[in-house]
Amino acid sequence: MITLPEWYNASVVVDQNLEAGRAGKVAIYCGEEEVTYGELAGRIARFGHALRTELGVRQENRVLLVLNDTPSFPVAFFAAMRIGAVPIPTNTLLGAGDYRFFVQNSRARVVIADAMYQEQISEATRDLEEPVRIVFTNGRVDGTLAFEDLLEGGEDELSPTATHRDDPAFWLYSSGSTGRPKAAVHLHHDINYTCETYARH
Repeated sequence: MITLPEWYNASVVVDQNLEAGRAGKVAIYCGEEEVTYGELAGRIARFGHALRTELGVRQENRVLLVLNDTPSFPVAFFAAMRIGAVPIPTNTLLGAGDYRFFVQNSRARVVIADAMYQEQISEATRDLEEPVRIVFTNGRVDGTLAFEDLLEGGEDELSPTATHRDDPAFWLYSSGSTGRPKAAVHLHHDINYTCETYARH
């Protein structure tokens, strides 16, 4: 039986590892890079500050993610949730038309993507009625913000925004096999159920 408080922010799953004394233990192995739980928490806090102050992201705003499996993914994902925004991880094998649909359908104001997808993202966001801020990671693109630069500022601590356990935490789009992809909304309490009933085993 999983019991969560009424006001709950799913990004605290990272904090729980710190409270358990694992701050110095490696959370992520990525090639030659190793990121401890403490380093991960610090990056999440700094990027959360950047989302708010540099990019103007507010609670319930959507943030589209086109990211490979590198440390940038969990940092962006948890940072967005921590400030009450709603990250939307997407399939990195799609085309510009799909990403344009996601941006327009979700009304995302920020896209965070690996630099290798620059062409698709630039085409997807060209001439939109509402401007979209783009942040590239794992490579630099002229005229756009660099994820790594945004991590240089801000503080290493950021309290989670007060979100209800039934508030949207993140979206995932369906494959669109019977038409346009549809957004499946996952709530803040859902992550704990996944951790306890699937990941733990």
